[in-house]
Amino acid sequence: MSGNTSLPNLLLQHYQKSTDGILLCDRENKVIEANQAMCNMFGYSAKEITELDFFDLINVDVSSVPACFRQAKNRDNVNFLVVLERYVHPDTENALYIIRDESHSVEATKSVFGTEQSTNRFKELLKNLHKISVELSNSNDMDELYRRTVELSLEKLEIERIALFLLDEKRNMAGTFGTNEFGQVADERDYKRPLSHFPIVLEAITRRDYVTVFQDQDLVHYDKKVGKGWQAMVTLWDKEKPIGFLAADNLIHHRALTPHIREIFGLLGSVLSHVIIKKRAEFKLKKMNEELELMVAKRTLELEQKIKQLVDTQEKLVEAEKIASLGSLVSGVAHEINTPLGVSITAASLLRETTQQLCDMMATGAIKKSALQYVADTSKESISLIESNLDRAANLVKSFKALAVDQTSDNLVILHPHNVVKNILLSYHHELKNKPITVKNEISLDLAVRNYSGALVQVVINLLLNSLQHGFNEGQAGEINISAEAAEKGVVIHYLDTGKGVTEGDLKLIFEPFYTTARQAGAGLGLNQVYNLISQKMAGEIRASLPETGGLKFDVFLPNL
Repeated sequence: MSGNTSLPNLLLQHYQKSTDGILLCDRENKVIEANQAMCNMFGYSAKEITELDFFDLINVDVSSVPACFRQAKNRDNVNFLVVLERYVHPDTENALYIIRDESHSVEATKSVFGTEQSTNRFKELLKNLHKISVELSNSNDMDELYRRTVELSLEKLEIERIALFLLDEKRNMAGTFGTNEFGQVADERDYKRPLSHFPIVLEAITRRDYVTVFQDQDLVHYDKKVGKGWQAMVTLWDKEKPIGFLAADNLIHHRALTPHIREIFGLLGSVLSHVIIKKRAEFKLKKMNEELELMVAKRTLELEQKIKQLVDTQEKLVEAEKIASLGSLVSGVAHEINTPLGVSITAASLLRETTQQLCDMMATGAIKKSALQYVADTSKESISLIESNLDRAANLVKSFKALAVDQTSDNLVILHPHNVVKNILLSYHHELKNKPITVKNEISLDLAVRNYSGALVQVVINLLLNSLQHGFNEGQAGEINISAEAAEKGVVIHYLDTGKGVTEGDLKLIFEPFYTTARQAGAGLGLNQVYNLISQKMAGEIRASLPETGGLKFDVFLPNL
């Protein structure tokens, strides 16, 4: 545009011809400039008014005056009523005031400076507004909040007809709840219209904290004309963003819009803005928490299932290792038993042959003393071999049986650690005899503790196999010393091997499941099983350490249960 139609010229014309007073003040509230309407309203010349402060013109601290009105004082010290709007420039902090003279309004004058009855009624409405804000803050959902806003406004605020609209993402007016042509609360959630459909909305959205009023308007419900009267509109704000509108009219009783109703309606808009913002954030947080709880529950269930799978797999691996260990043990014991049985069978065969020779000689009658002596000596030696080897086999079977009974026992018993270790060493003799490793059972015979014998058997076997498989290099000589001592409320078993030991880093992880320094020798569950048996089944404690002399040491505390 150019010439008189340019934007600066249009603004200047509006400034000069406006019937509202326009006042510009600096950050110290000193008057910089005022238009002619402002000068006429207060009775000052343009030069005189620039010598004043804002507070010489407007008294902003009058407790008896509603928030949308201010008490002004002209040159002749006559008080009159004005409506005030204020805009602050963000950079200069200069303030622009638009001031409208409301002294001609008899209703306004009576409302503000009038009867005690009017003042008391206004105070009563303020109390009702406070109660409404409290009730709205306790709404269970947004629809309840919108519906109760309409219901309570009709019931407690002397508003004839009211509707609440929200502003959607496409800047359409979206209905919530309102009032039909009969004054009844109506569900209007299916209502949606563009902003351009309503001139009063277009003006209201440009004014913050201000009630826009159009007189002598066609009043409608769902675009159907239902009467004539005044329309009032106030915009709901979230900071600088408009979020909705409150609309009211006088269709039902055709009462005039008094200043105190106008003021209450404006305050309702402010209160409702804050409640909507608060409840939206509250419900959003509640929804996020519910979604988070569902996600946590889902993740927890998935984790529990994976943990169960892991535990099942671990138990299967432990069982597989136990079966493999048992197979090795059975094989070794069978081999150990096979030797004395083989010797016994050989001796028995020799005894049978010698006996047969004796029978043959007796049949022929050619029995010599020397031959008889040979038979006697051979028989005696064979019987001795048979007895000693059968005893050895019997002891092996006995120890294996005792070990099997202990290992499968799940009962609390008075157990003697010395005997437990003794039976294990006998049963695992095949694992030890071809290694340059000496195992010493230094536990006192009379030391006893009440605990689970089966668990202790598995603990000692796992510690022994851990030493034999991981503790010594191939062909390395060494010792395994197992000792014990009485402790308060239990016993402490010390297990020490003089092998190659582990690093400090490995020591911290030694009881972790699937952790091993030699994957080819096992799944890494032996010491983890030891830890779980001692800490959970036996209610004890185990600690691993690196002795200064080398090797690896385990100290096991077992309480009396």
